[in-house]
Amino acid sequence: MTIDRRQTRGSGRKTEKRDVKPGAEVKETIVEPTAKVEEELAKPLDEFLGRAQKAYITYIEAQKDVWKAYDETQQRVEDDYRQAEQNANSVRDEVIEQALILRSKAELEAEQAYMKDMGQVQQTYANAREEAKTTCEESLRQASATYKQTIEQAQRIREQAIGLARKIFV
Repeated sequence: MTIDRRQTRGSGRKTEKRDVKPGAEVKETIVEPTAKVEEELAKPLDEFLGRAQKAYITYIEAQKDVWKAYDETQQRVEDDYRQAEQNANSVRDEVIEQALILRSKAELEAEQAYMKDMGQVQQTYANAREEAKTTCEESLRQASATYKQTIEQAQRIREQAIGLARKIFV
C-alpha cells in the first residue's frame, strides 16, 4: 500500500490516498494539521502579506509623489501666470506712459502753432488797424484839404459875386 499525501488548496488539510485494488471502495481520511504544518503554512502567507504591505506602502508613496508633482506643477503654472500678468502690466504701463508723452508733445506743438498763428493774426490785425488809421488820417487830411480848397474857392466866388454885384448895383 502506497500513501500519497497531498495538500489540498485553501483548506490547509492533508488527504491520504492509498493504492487500492480495482473494484474496492476508496475512502478518504481527513487528517487534522499539526502545529508544525500550520507554521509551514503561515510562512508563505506571512511572506505574501509582507509583500502586499510593501506594495501598498510603495503605492501610497507613489501616490504622495504624484500629488507632490501635481502641487509643484500647479505652483509653477501659477507662478508663470503671475509672471505673465506682471509682464502684461509692465507693457501696459509702458504703453500708457508713451501715449501720455506723445499726447503732451502733441498738445505742446498745438499750443505753439496756436501761439504762432495768434501772433500772426495779431500782427495782421495790428497791420490792418495801422493801415486803416493811416488811410483814415489820409482821408481826413485830403477831406480837410478839399474842404479848405472848397471854402477858399467859395470865398473867391463870393467875393467875385459881391464885386460884380457892386459893379452892377453901384
